[in-house]
Amino acid sequence: MINRETLIPIILILMIFSTGFFIRLGSADLHQYNQTEKQQMLDQNGLPYMYELDSYYNLRLTQNFLKNGHFGDQIKNNQSWDSLSYSPPGRPAEYPPLIIWLAAAFFFLVNLFIKMPLLDTSFWLPAFIGPLAGIVGYLFVRKYAGEFAGFVTGILIVTAPVYFMRTVAGFFDTDMFNILLPLLTVFFFSEAIETPNKQKMLLFTLFSAISILLFSLAWLGWSYIFYIMLFTGLIYILLCKIQKNPIKKFLGVFSLFILLSIIAVALTSGINGIITLIQGPLNFLPFLPGTESTGAWPNIYVSVGELHKPVWDEFVSGVGPVNLGLGIFGIFIIASIMLRSKMRPIYLPNLSWFVFILIFVWITLASLAYSTSARFAMLLIPSLAIFSGILIGIAIEYLKKSPLHLKNNRITVIASILLVAIICIPPIVNIDQTFSVLFPGANDDMANAAHWFKSNTSNETVIITDWSYGHFFTEYADRPVLFDGGSQNTPRAYWVSKAFSTDNETLSAGIMRMLSSSGDDSYLTLENYTKNTSLAVKIMNNILGVSKDQAREIVINQYGINSNLTEKILNGTHPTNSSPFVVFTNDGMVYGGYWTFVFGDWDFDKVKGANYTYSGGFTNSTGNIKKFDNGAVLDVKTNKSSWNGKLPHSTIIVEKNKTTTFFNDKNSDFCMIFLMEKKMVLIIDEKYRNSIFTKLVVLKQPTKLFKPLYENNSSVIWAGK
Repeated sequence: MINRETLIPIILILMIFSTGFFIRLGSADLHQYNQTEKQQMLDQNGLPYMYELDSYYNLRLTQNFLKNGHFGDQIKNNQSWDSLSYSPPGRPAEYPPLIIWLAAAFFFLVNLFIKMPLLDTSFWLPAFIGPLAGIVGYLFVRKYAGEFAGFVTGILIVTAPVYFMRTVAGFFDTDMFNILLPLLTVFFFSEAIETPNKQKMLLFTLFSAISILLFSLAWLGWSYIFYIMLFTGLIYILLCKIQKNPIKKFLGVFSLFILLSIIAVALTSGINGIITLIQGPLNFLPFLPGTESTGAWPNIYVSVGELHKPVWDEFVSGVGPVNLGLGIFGIFIIASIMLRSKMRPIYLPNLSWFVFILIFVWITLASLAYSTSARFAMLLIPSLAIFSGILIGIAIEYLKKSPLHLKNNRITVIASILLVAIICIPPIVNIDQTFSVLFPGANDDMANAAHWFKSNTSNETVIITDWSYGHFFTEYADRPVLFDGGSQNTPRAYWVSKAFSTDNETLSAGIMRMLSSSGDDSYLTLENYTKNTSLAVKIMNNILGVSKDQAREIVINQYGINSNLTEKILNGTHPTNSSPFVVFTNDGMVYGGYWTFVFGDWDFDKVKGANYTYSGGFTNSTGNIKKFDNGAVLDVKTNKSSWNGKLPHSTIIVEKNKTTTFFNDKNSDFCMIFLMEKKMVLIIDEKYRNSIFTKLVVLKQPTKLFKPLYENNSSVIWAGK
């Protein structure tokens, strides 16, 4: 028969896992949408499309792994090669392998019992892995503050809004490892320094190093926890030296952990793993706000929503208000107890100074990172949850020491349960609000467009579209794309944006022809020759919109480049046999149009983009006067419009496939585009009224060089000449 000491942890672990698991299954229901909306968001197997389009890249690599034994679709120069991503020429199929290995193993395991496609097993996998972090949090905290404290930590982790959203069923990405593996690393290391048994000490140190190894195979940003432990260890050693405390055991475990971690990473990842470890902190720099460029080229990461600097409300909601409040308060309470020789043996007898310093450093550094970019919210969640749980453990221990407990310990137990319930229930209830901001990354319109690609284009046809759709189309259409979520921060971000932002059709088509036929060769050759990115881009923009003969004359006569190099450049910009390409546009591209114009008109001399007018709004007005939520107003009887009381230079009204343009104030610098059937207005800089973006994406109107091949409710496929 299982004794009470064993039964309680089992029950609490099951409760933590069940809570985390079942709330994550809710993403499959789409209960926040009506039936019509739901039908548009379900894939061929009746499940929602993945909540993150990067999931389709992970899915495709897993398919390649199961089919080919490596992550690519071919071997090129003895290297696994992905010919569909960043094409041409493709790119090495290098990716943190843990998610691929795990997805393949999970697929085999599930199919031992029931037949289920890889798409479906990958959809459900995050719901199983996500709650495991809560269990590790529980096991860690219970050592120092008791079962209830560990339970609180576990629940706060599995319900933390950002972690929940990025580990729901259908979010098949590496985020599922980003709390679990750091916690395992810290948990096993704490076991190693706390156990009196030498064999266990060695075993736990090895487990801690293995956890670091697994993390290095799961996420490129893995080294942050290694540096936190390294920094904390050095601080602890220094303090022990100052206070003349014995550190022989700790020094041995710490040194062994560092050594084993480095060896493990080197054996599995080679020199690249060691370089990643050494350069660890530098890997975060491109994601930080204010880093507008990478060299002279624009930094696409400034346009990614999750990489922006969070405002205070977002900062709080990301990690959870309960978790943040208790965690910060816990710092002061726990520190005050640790510093009091009489209170520490009563309330925190097992908590070492090393663990306290470690969690404090973790909170401090993670808070700094999170304050600069919303992407780093997950770094902060576990450390806050640990101190939150310990704080609750202190409160429960205080209740046990109170006169009330001496009179009737049942009252103390009930009070403790109520306290835990008060802390844990709100985050669980709040999950329903979190679902309201979750929506699948694709829909039937995109899937139908992908099926059209697959049925009506040759295998070498390159899809040109916004980078965010790249992974979806390489998976669903099995066609190459110019760039995607794994190759977005490259010069192609500028060139594709330029192709859309310009009003010069021949330049736009020329850019697309060059990229789809020769990739980066021509402009990189020119940039390498001139040693001046701004000049190289200027030359390219002067020749891509004209004939090959005209381009040759410009390059040789205006810029004095020798004929051999000129021919090498022109073979890429004006290929004799160009590769076929198609252009995909979608209504969703409207929301990122601001960045299309910023990147497309990038100033390479100043290494920055301008702040162009761009504002979208909607209306529910039913009368003749339409008032939009961004300050736009339209009188449908007179067709007079304004924005925040100012008249536009021009007004475009689209209704029932009819487009009408009015010119208002010639001194104004913005254009108002009213899409009446969508009850939407888009306000853009007047200079972009005739841009390819406005024509293809916003108005969906064919041009001389771009003709529609396929169209559905929200997507259009264009043929370009």
